[in-house]
Amino acid sequence: MTKKNIHDSEYVRDLFDRVANTYGYTNYLASFGFTERWRKQCISKLRGLSQYASGYDLMCGRGETWASLLSLHPTIVSLTGLDISPEMIKGSKAQADKINSQKFKFMEVDVFRNNIPSATADFVISSFGIKTFTVEQQEALAAEVYRILKPGGVFSFVEVSHPKDWVFSWLYMFYLKKVMPVIEKLFLGYSYGYGAIGTYVAEFVDCKHFYTYLQAQGLQAEYHKLFFGCASGVSGTKA
Repeated sequence: MTKKNIHDSEYVRDLFDRVANTYGYTNYLASFGFTERWRKQCISKLRGLSQYASGYDLMCGRGETWASLLSLHPTIVSLTGLDISPEMIKGSKAQADKINSQKFKFMEVDVFRNNIPSATADFVISSFGIKTFTVEQQEALAAEVYRILKPGGVFSFVEVSHPKDWVFSWLYMFYLKKVMPVIEKLFLGYSYGYGAIGTYVAEFVDCKHFYTYLQAQGLQAEYHKLFFGCASGVSGTKA
């Protein structure tokens, strides 16, 4: 039997289509609320964001960052959510309706096959969207961030990570790979693939590779380690 390529775009789209309806709820429950805290920390790193800005949420999921983002930056005039999963886009549209904002646009597309015009974004943000990427894909994403941003534009990313230097890292990874799917099954009655999330995190490790690729593109970047390395982020600006 041929081993599945878990980084293939079709595999990733299918996985997140299956978990879309429960993704935000299960992540919040299984992380004891830390995912929401990490998203807010990610948003807080958009330093120097200009007024009346427009930008993109890459791998936007169900738009979980949007209420907090617009609360902190109410003058944002346009926010485009981009995701490869049709079900995630459906959820993000529902989130936009809940916020009751006319500021949202949507792109159901692979981030590496987008038609975003170059140097048009004041900001780029993404929460928990890059763990499925290989290091080569992360390098390509860094190039896209550079291409999309205007000079002076800002960016911020956050991702669940593997805290290898933490004494309880093995327990944390066991929790991600084994316990999270059980939590989903117990509370929701089924499991749609959350075990794969732990596999992605173990392979992804943290945002350090992505950080170096952003720097290599000429972007000014800072690396952030969150809660003993259980999450990590990178933020900065295009000079």
